[in-house]
Amino acid sequence: MKLLVIIFISAEMLIKLCNCEYNVTLSHNGPVVLGAEISFKVEVLNSDGERPNDSFKFLWTDDAIPRHEENVVSDNAESCWNVSYPSEKYAPGQYEVQVDVKKWVYAFYLNVASQRIKFNVTAKLNGKVKISQGGISRKDSNIVAVSNIEEVTHEVVLSPPDKEYLSSATQVLSYWYVDCVYYGLSEGYTFLFNFTQEGQVRMVEVLVVASFEPLPTPEPSTTTTTQAPPNTTTQSPGDNNSTTELTSTSTTPSTTSEVSNFRFNATEAVPMVLSKVDGIGNLNVKLNLAQGPSEPVPNICMNKSIIPPDPKKIYGYFGQQLKVNAPVTNVTVNGTSWLQRGDIIYLHINCLGSNPFTYCVRIMPGLYNATGNETCQQGEMVTGSFCEIDFQRYLSVATTYTALIIISNAVSNKVQPVAINIYEVTQKAQLSVIVVPVVCTILAVILMIFGVAYYVQNRRRFVVEVADFHFGHIDVDMECKTFQERLRDAIVNAFSRSIIEDDSDSEGCDDDNRTGRGMWPRRGFGNTAGPSTSGVSGVAGNVGSRGDARGQKYGSME
Repeated sequence: MKLLVIIFISAEMLIKLCNCEYNVTLSHNGPVVLGAEISFKVEVLNSDGERPNDSFKFLWTDDAIPRHEENVVSDNAESCWNVSYPSEKYAPGQYEVQVDVKKWVYAFYLNVASQRIKFNVTAKLNGKVKISQGGISRKDSNIVAVSNIEEVTHEVVLSPPDKEYLSSATQVLSYWYVDCVYYGLSEGYTFLFNFTQEGQVRMVEVLVVASFEPLPTPEPSTTTTTQAPPNTTTQSPGDNNSTTELTSTSTTPSTTSEVSNFRFNATEAVPMVLSKVDGIGNLNVKLNLAQGPSEPVPNICMNKSIIPPDPKKIYGYFGQQLKVNAPVTNVTVNGTSWLQRGDIIYLHINCLGSNPFTYCVRIMPGLYNATGNETCQQGEMVTGSFCEIDFQRYLSVATTYTALIIISNAVSNKVQPVAINIYEVTQKAQLSVIVVPVVCTILAVILMIFGVAYYVQNRRRFVVEVADFHFGHIDVDMECKTFQERLRDAIVNAFSRSIIEDDSDSEGCDDDNRTGRGMWPRRGFGNTAGPSTSGVSGVAGNVGSRGDARGQKYGSME
């Protein structure tokens, strides 16, 4: 008992001394089909993410029945374990693998970590249908968009362990369907097809059948016939009971072709001949191929039909929905490419294609050579249902620019460069700035001349009489008057003037009071004036005037 306690305490001390804080990562390359070999990998890292330079032992085990176990010793802190699950011993399902990591400390391997991982073993091949056009892979999704002007390449991409497993198969055939219509088979994983109707959603399905049995040795033919070329598909277009031969190892012709025990016998005329299968096993199908089999032909349309499996063969079913779109074409740009400095750039852009559209316009300095790979930045993308774009921009610097118009949809990316030139305008004085002031000045001078001439011409017609005022005379009547008195005098003067005007009409009166020149005599001190406001002529010695009684004198002008 004491010995056990000592051993336990010693082990605990060794564990504390060995710095056993490790991070263990366990991964695999599954899922895997029955019979294929799946690989597991474990890595041991320190807490700082570095690999320790110690010796480790890895104890691998799974929960299958019968169980797989293996011990691996490694000095680089990692280990790989490969294991397979043949269909004769194991059923498809989910399994679990566990790895225990032990570290060598002095004279013992001490347990430092453990990790588990689950994986799937399937009855069918694992993979997907990869869609590409023009060497460019389309983005994986439930419905993949394809262009209606390019040929579509359908390729079955298997998981790495399944692909490695089928590399040793004697024959691999792929049966292709488009919208539940059988289009033939190919010896390989590739199928070429053209989808021309825009807006349609198509379903492409494929059944992959792999056989590991040796191919039958062809028997020599007893009839003299022309040998069919290898890797071809032939038919008799006019024969109502013809046989379509599909084989990649045809050395002896026969009336019925047998491809890994799958026969395709047409009971009526087939409207076309499948094109030749190329060297890498691609089936190039351009048109529809009618099907009227009299014997079972793999048909898994929409996964509704049940295919009786052959235990000696491995099957794989894959499908992919496609939406046929039209690429962006006929990009037209309307607008002025030569602008004065200060003008606003206006471009109206139209195009054709399938919506939705994502577009942007990028202004590049100078002349830009577009490569076709330009894309819109995240903040400048605009998405719309119609390919009609109005672009406006103000550029303050007079130079050459390139408007890079980028329009894309689900299947294409169109880049259209447009050169824009901003030029400086030289400001010149307008003619009106000179003519208008000169004309106005001339008109002003002419008006002044005419005005002076008119004044000189008409001043002779006027005679100005100057009244002399006796400022030394003191009038007793010039006392302050009230408003009523001034009003009364004004009324009296008004009536007096009317009487004087009546008297002035008399000829005799004018002759007595006027001088020989027809004018009133000059008035002054001691001079006789014209009639007073009371209608009486002035008296010598008094201030004569033609005015009021207070001696105010007025000049007259005739």
